[in-house]
Amino acid sequence: MEEINRKWGLQCLYGKAWQAKEYAESLVFGSLEESFQLLPSYFHMLERENPNTISCVATDGEQRFKYCFWVFGSCIRGFSAVMRPVVIIDATHMKGRFKGILFVALFKDANEQIYPLAFGIGHVEDEESWSWFLNQLCRAIGCSENAMFIFYQYFGIKNAVEKVFKDAHHSLCNYHLGKNVKNRFKREDVAKIFTMAANCYRVTDFNRHMNQLKQLCKPAYDSLMRLGPERWARARSPVRQYKLMTSNTEECINSCLRHARKMPITVLIECIRGMFQCWFHDWHNEALNLTMPLNP
Repeated sequence: MEEINRKWGLQCLYGKAWQAKEYAESLVFGSLEESFQLLPSYFHMLERENPNTISCVATDGEQRFKYCFWVFGSCIRGFSAVMRPVVIIDATHMKGRFKGILFVALFKDANEQIYPLAFGIGHVEDEESWSWFLNQLCRAIGCSENAMFIFYQYFGIKNAVEKVFKDAHHSLCNYHLGKNVKNRFKREDVAKIFTMAANCYRVTDFNRHMNQLKQLCKPAYDSLMRLGPERWARARSPVRQYKLMTSNTEECINSCLRHARKMPITVLIECIRGMFQCWFHDWHNEALNLTMPLNP
């Protein structure tokens, strides 16, 4: 609007500028409705050009879009070969006219870089949609006994993870749990002690911090113990956590896709594919240039 006014001296109303922007985007990317119709064909070509890629589209009784899932073959190979078995799962909102939820499952590699694994899209975030996404994830990567899933303490995702990945360990995101403790009990010292108890490595240190918390604020102590220390404390975890204690890594993916999340669905998936291709290309070249067996 400012550019039009500056170049040609025309006053453009906000509504008209918005309509012009949507019209231009439809010319470049196609309409939102057309993108949903092209999704099965797009996934077919994606699987044909990317070996071992897995995708799936689910519809309701009236043949309307309900869910979709995809995982690239290169991501599956990387996970099977070298990734630590700690899966971070979360969801974020789409910004287009039809809204929806983008489900994400990712890891961190040995160089502490984000390694995205699988994505899904659904119409709403509830236990049913999480169960569908996690079932597709289980079908794609399986589940080892020492795997651990980190997620935010949302009722739907908790039930879905416990139902689909019964043999895996289920851990709560320490960042969100710490914020909940701070907001519920309105005490900085309580949140600080919780963080120390969650991050310490030895059981003796954990017990010392929790005894201090019990004397300071017993309701907070009781609440955390009811959740189960094995789900949020490093010292009490029955499996290795590899320093991964939060699901905040997913926020980085949200930031990378902040513009793509309002695009048509096939354009969004193509943006994710292109982003992965750039990341893997750069990491491959960086690995080839290493002069020592250890990563940076």
